[in-house]
Amino acid sequence: DEVMAWLSSIGPPFGDRTISPVFVAQAAGTAALFLFGANWLSKKLKTRVDELPQVEPSIRILLGNALQIGLFFGAVVLTLAGLGIPLSGLAVLGGALGVGLGFGMQQIVSNFISGVILLSDRSIKPDDVIEVDDQIGVVKSLGLRYASVVTRDGTEHLIPNEMLVTDKVVNWSFSDKKVRLRRRMRIEYETDLEL
Repeated sequence: DEVMAWLSSIGPPFGDRTISPVFVAQAAGTAALFLFGANWLSKKLKTRVDELPQVEPSIRILLGNALQIGLFFGAVVLTLAGLGIPLSGLAVLGGALGVGLGFGMQQIVSNFISGVILLSDRSIKPDDVIEVDDQIGVVKSLGLRYASVVTRDGTEHLIPNEMLVTDKVVNWSFSDKKVRLRRRMRIEYETDLEL
């Protein structure tokens, strides 16, 4: 009991609390509990969303990612509230931090927003055959930051979503799954063309 009281009293002050080893252990335990719960619940909900037959694959991905982000945000808020950290004071700090991170993370945010656009407008979907930068491949998966495209030789390319929104992309299977390829062939003059 005396050891716990001593461990609770040492450390720098933070508002009406002290950042002591006990507080840090409580914070880590609470955060681990809420984040584990959010991770478990998001996996279960993503599985349920993936089983919805009437929802298109791109909308399923968008719903699954939105659920995951919302649950993790909720876990962070619950952790801070459970530790007695006032959320109103963090709003100003969060705003300043957001501006600073915004300049450093412009590309990531741009890819994230482009991913939401791709998933919501369904211009590119999993299993589509697309051409980007003279590379033709099948869209294996769509994420919030990049699309995984497998070319005919088996090479997997991770293409940033911003590139799929801003650059020229040919979707060979947008309205029809039949894909035709043009190939030049040399044949001899004596070849029977009716074959």
